[in-house]
Amino acid sequence: MGSGDDQPVPVIIRVGLEWLAWAAAALGIWLLTLSSVETADLSVASAAAAACATAAVAVRRALGLRLHPTRRYWRWIPPLPAAIAQDTVGVLALPWRRRFRGEREGRWQRVPVAPGPGVLPSTSRAAATMFVSFTPGSFVVDDDTATGELLVHVLVDSPASMTKAVQK
Repeated sequence: MGSGDDQPVPVIIRVGLEWLAWAAAALGIWLLTLSSVETADLSVASAAAAACATAAVAVRRALGLRLHPTRRYWRWIPPLPAAIAQDTVGVLALPWRRRFRGEREGRWQRVPVAPGPGVLPSTSRAAATMFVSFTPGSFVVDDDTATGELLVHVLVDSPASMTKAVQK
C-alpha cells in the first residue's frame, strides 16, 4: 500500500456517519421506552430520530464542536450503572426519608472539572455534564466557564455518585 491510501475521509462521509450514529442512538432510546413495537411506533420513532440527528449534527457543526472522546471519558462509563442504580433507589426512597426522618431533599454542589490533556476545557465540562445528568439523583444546571466548575443540583448522595467520578 502506498502513501496515497492515507487520504482523509471526505467530509460528507464523516457527517453521514455522525448523522447515522445520532439517528441510531435516538431511535434506540425511543424504542427502549416502548413495551411493544408497532409499525406506527417505528415510523414515528424513525422520523423523530432523523429530526434529532439532523439537529444534533447541525448544532455541532454550527458551534464548531469536535467530538473526540479521550481515555479519560471512557473511565467514567464503568461507575455509571452503579450510580444510576443507587440514585434510583435513593430517589424512590425520598418520600419515606422525608416523612419518617424529616430529611430535606437536594442541595447545590460545585463540581470542578479539569480538562484532560489535549482537550478543550469546554469539551471536558460538556462530557461531565452528560455523565452527571445521566443519573436520576443529580442534574447540571450551570457551567461556569470562568472557574471550570459545574453547578449541580444533587437530590441524593450515593457512594457511586458521578459527581465524584468526573472530578478525578
